[in-house]
Amino acid sequence: MIPTEIFEKRILISPLNWGMGHVARCIPIIELLKSQNNSIFLVGNLEQITVFKDYFGESINYHESPGYPFYFGGTGKFTKDLLIGLKKLSDHHYKELSETDKLVNEFKIDLIISDHRYSFRSKNCMSIFLTHQLHLPIPFYQKIFQILHKKQISKFDFQWIVDDEQKRLAGKLSNPKGFTNANFIGYLSRFSQRIQKKNSTISGLLIISGPDSYSNQLIEYFLDQIKTGEIECIVGNEHARRRVENYGYGHIFKESKNWRQTDEIIYQSKKIFGYCGYSTLMDLEYLNCDSELIPCKGQLEHLYLKKKS
Repeated sequence: MIPTEIFEKRILISPLNWGMGHVARCIPIIELLKSQNNSIFLVGNLEQITVFKDYFGESINYHESPGYPFYFGGTGKFTKDLLIGLKKLSDHHYKELSETDKLVNEFKIDLIISDHRYSFRSKNCMSIFLTHQLHLPIPFYQKIFQILHKKQISKFDFQWIVDDEQKRLAGKLSNPKGFTNANFIGYLSRFSQRIQKKNSTISGLLIISGPDSYSNQLIEYFLDQIKTGEIECIVGNEHARRRVENYGYGHIFKESKNWRQTDEIIYQSKKIFGYCGYSTLMDLEYLNCDSELIPCKGQLEHLYLKKKS
């Protein structure tokens, strides 16, 4: 099963709350499913729902729910951060399984789409896991995490691989080997329907994304380009705005309160600076612009994608 085969269903969908890239790639999926007369029920936290409302208004149904209790210390030690919060994550896992079953019954759901949420599934309807990482970019001595990862996503009826089967942007991460119900569904970008010809009015744009505790890393890394004017605009959330103001560059900052408006800034930029998150890489496949991206400190996926690119 792939997205273009789904018509007139009641669909429950939810993105992971580890970075807004999961929200970004759910937008084109929802647009497609809506065009095929499906009813969409979106589960997310307040920040995620606010973004989805920029695109869909009240044309889809929203249910607010707290995300996974991630904690990021800002030191680049992601594994340590996850282990510290393991008890809370485990408690949330079982709670979400129960809550998802309740939502399936309440809204008479036919199909679940989980964007990398292990416990957003139900035995009472078909459940699909959306990811570009069937295989985690981890060293051999952390193999236990891959075993657990595969065990969890194999509990879903299907895995949708967010990558192109021929031009594998995610490389070895999206290799379907070992998964019997995994299907490639292509890149997911809200810029995929844009007309390619454009007049770039912004020479350089810094996009501050990822965990808030890592905002300073981006600003400090690209500080020279900001000082020289190569980066003439910066976008990010309210937390990022405060960080940028601390460096004295609040006058070039545009707070991304409305993603549709921010999309126009991104689309008009000649060069993109920021983290090499997977959703950013997919967007760049359609934006037809230059880029300079760095890996987030300690983020093994970013390190792999940067080395591969």
